[in-house]
Amino acid sequence: MTKKILILGVAIIMAFGLFACGNKIPFNAVVLSDGYNFKTKFLNENRTYGARYLNENYNEDEDEWSDRYLVDETSPIFRVFVIKEQAELDKAFVYFPQIDFDKNMILVYCYTEIYSRSQIINSIELDGTVLEVEFSLKKAKPGVGDASAPQTRFMIIKMDLLAITEVTFIKK
Repeated sequence: MTKKILILGVAIIMAFGLFACGNKIPFNAVVLSDGYNFKTKFLNENRTYGARYLNENYNEDEDEWSDRYLVDETSPIFRVFVIKEQAELDKAFVYFPQIDFDKNMILVYCYTEIYSRSQIINSIELDGTVLEVEFSLKKAKPGVGDASAPQTRFMIIKMDLLAITEVTFIKK
């Protein structure tokens, strides 16, 4: 009986250690899935450098030399949006679940990417009013070719409301 209690105690301590010492991301930050639909106007206004997009003036019947797709050569390499109000959220998304902006905020990071793999937050650090988010993409299975033409990709993070003036994203 004593041996069972001892084994149970050790198991509880080990389980607590795994959860307590885990890689918990601060500020309750979570990456939201890519299933959110952005408004067309927001997408068109927030392209990123190097991304390929559909040529709105393409018409192969009138101009056989026109390009169906164009590559952005004028936009910034990345864009960051810190959304702290419902009106700002409504400008970007067709639909988004209700957010309590008294407690939470949404970060939207736009960048050019060739992979559409899941995004993972590695760490978040706050230095005064500057927030630094380090992230990576989920590893692909060996032998899986999942690259595509460069596209503007969006990372959406829901997190605790912070008094920040700047956000830096670092892809590892």
